[in-house]
Amino acid sequence: MEIEKQLQKNRRSLKEFKPMSYTDDYVMDFLGNRLVYDERQYDISTEKDKFQDLFKSLRALNSSNAQEIESFSKWILDVGDGKISEPNDEYAEITIPPEFLLTDFVDPIEKIVTSTYPNLLENFTNLDFLQSRAILASTIEIVDEINDYITNLLSGYHTLYMT
Repeated sequence: MEIEKQLQKNRRSLKEFKPMSYTDDYVMDFLGNRLVYDERQYDISTEKDKFQDLFKSLRALNSSNAQEIESFSKWILDVGDGKISEPNDEYAEITIPPEFLLTDFVDPIEKIVTSTYPNLLENFTNLDFLQSRAILASTIEIVDEINDYITNLLSGYHTLYMT
């Protein structure tokens, strides 16, 4: 307020002064979208190392499903690396092994949620339960549908956070 008063007294405005310049990193770190900044810093070898560490931990926790988990993990990595299918105008056909498919459903969103989060209503406050599961979606619209479905399942006050 003091600066504004001084400027008005001298019949000046902040618009007359050049804005302070920032380096690109400063803008991204402090003023920009953190998701964009994180994406710019993405290192595939580091991410693969993290994945391998998580995979080893998962294998130790559940050795009875180790072969199934290893197969699924390799398949997911191959999809992400583009090794499953050749690109075709930014679209690619991916063959999903039958053991990973969900069948016999009326509502696909309901089937995805109930198979990924069994007993969600009893466990939605359990951080370990939520962190040990994930739903992968091909588009943001599908993500929104899944989020809407889960939000409607949970009773109580809902808050929408914009990023």
